Amino acid sequence: MLKRLRFRWPGRAALGRLVRWPGREARVKMVWVGGVLLAGVLAFFLGRSDALSQQTSGGQRPASLAGPQAHPASLQGQNPNDQRVVAYLYGNIPVTREELGEYLIARFGATRLEFLLNRKIIDMACAQRGIVISDAEIEAQYQADLKGFKVSHEQFVNTLLKRRGQSLFEWKEDNIRPRLQMNRFCRDNVTVTDDDLLKGFQAKYGDKVQCKMIVLSPQQAPMKDKIWQEVEKNDEAFDKWASQSCIPEVASQHGMVPPIHRHFPDKRIEVEAFKLQPGGVSPVIGMQDGTTVILKCLQHIQGDSKTPDLAKDGALRKQLYDEIFEAKLPTEIQRVFQLLRQQADPRIFLRNELSDQDVVRGAESHLKAAGMLPR
Repeated sequence: MLKRLRFRWPGRAALGRLVRWPGREARVKMVWVGGVLLAGVLAFFLGRSDALSQQTSGGQRPASLAGPQAHPASLQGQNPNDQRVVAYLYGNIPVTREELGEYLIARFGATRLEFLLNRKIIDMACAQRGIVISDAEIEAQYQADLKGFKVSHEQFVNTLLKRRGQSLFEWKEDNIRPRLQMNRFCRDNVTVTDDDLLKGFQAKYGDKVQCKMIVLSPQQAPMKDKIWQEVEKNDEAFDKWASQSCIPEVASQHGMVPPIHRHFPDKRIEVEAFKLQPGGVSPVIGMQDGTTVILKCLQHIQGDSKTPDLAKDGALRKQLYDEIFEAKLPTEIQRVFQLLRQQADPRIFLRNELSDQDVVRGAESHLKAAGMLPR
């Protein structure tokens, strides 16, 4: 477990379920009917969430998608926090936080609700233990992230975050803060045994196998045997398929991955790698996530066969301990969060139940009504 591959198999990221990147479904829908123009029409068409209205009004749709105008008199008796004005129309007609919230819920609520639930579950669990993450800690972790990504602040914000449609505030609040919270919440649960230390030494300093790798997606699984026959004795074919691997990090390196070591996270890959001789190609290896791996051995790397006395070598023991601890922590975070989520037992009423066809048909009708498409 000590030295994992630098890429992660799909679906295995420890915080993947805590802070997922927003999907692209809405953008795809917009492209079908008219790109940027359709975005505005969709916003009008979607209105208030169907699923939320079904829960609160017995499944009946509201008569009108447009809410009533908010006049000052209509604000009496409401939650004071909802009465805060975010804008005025015609000088004295307020637009309230409540209206803005309803507008955003109707359009993004179902997508963002999972973020909110996960954040609240983590916040409540940490509050019970008195765990508080300061802004200074978040900023320090952000600077560490920049070093890890090897980018400047400007590159991170203008390239990486912009590509994902995320702001710096979202990165810090939806990624860094829960990450630090769960790290602190779970650290006391992680133990490193003497057996872990010995295995860690063998993994880091023992024998290794340098390989190239092809990773086929689940959709390519029916072709795996044909692809294996093509690449088994053809170096150019192997390199071609390696460069087309479904994991971008593997594809960008033309299949080159860090050496495979003893006590590798996936035992099947370790066993097949150490069986190979230089130039040999492994059988197809089916992974739990539905992907398929094919290995090609480049060379065997001889390591240190001596068993160290970790009781005497304090520096080596601390180095191994820290590395193994950090390798174990994400797995423990995933386990603990799944337990917290199970205990919280969230019941979700806000769902996006409109089909793609419903969205397209509705958008087209509004475009025609607006004279933007022929009737």
